[in-house]
Amino acid sequence: MNARTEQLIELYFANELSEPETRELGSLLQNDTSARAEFEWQRGLAGQVSRLSLSGSIQNTGWREAAKPPFRTVTMMRRIMAAAAALAALVVAWYVLTPQKMDSVVAGNYTHYPNKMPFRSLGGPTDSDEQPPQNVLDAFRLYDDAERPAEAARALAGIVSAYPDKLDYRFYYGVALVGDKQYATAATALLPVTAAENTYQTPAFYYLGLALAGTGDKAGAARALQAYLNTPGEVLTYREQAANVLKAVEK
Repeated sequence: MNARTEQLIELYFANELSEPETRELGSLLQNDTSARAEFEWQRGLAGQVSRLSLSGSIQNTGWREAAKPPFRTVTMMRRIMAAAAALAALVVAWYVLTPQKMDSVVAGNYTHYPNKMPFRSLGGPTDSDEQPPQNVLDAFRLYDDAERPAEAARALAGIVSAYPDKLDYRFYYGVALVGDKQYATAATALLPVTAAENTYQTPAFYYLGLALAGTGDKAGAARALQAYLNTPGEVLTYREQAANVLKAVEK
């Protein structure tokens, strides 16, 4: 992973990405496995922070030891910076909104997105010229059952891996992940969909907002939800739900 990718990821978690940089990061996450791995590591850190107590974090022995010399500058500096960022995020979350409350807000405003693919996963042939492979149909059959998001997410993960350029498959994968409360993975999946013009770009902002709110990234969630609500010339199916979550993350 090159220095530019690291810089973009750092800017993302510092809430300082510009719109062009957001699109650039989305493209990198779609095409670079090492970038996705680093992004997921950073999200995992944020997720772990949400489960820690404030006093326990401040007294964390590992973090205290990391600050003691001598230490390897490159390796330990990353740990120290990650710890500092995690602690800062924890302090904000402590005073504003507990993870349990935010998870309730996200779950209460999540709506299963209907399958709008040109093929029909629950029936016979359609008018489309070419039917997809059976494994794609099987994955979307699971997706159509709104009560089975975990199974749908597992099946669609393989489909997205096999067809990395198919943003429509990636979108439905992200929706299933949000439904299964795998928020960090959902955000990683949905970010490239929001970064490029496509059929699902607008609803992807809504589900990305839910995913980011679920991870505790309130600033990122607010940006995504505001982008959804500010979309011109479209009827917004989830306007009320998006507004509810936006209100919660802006408290």
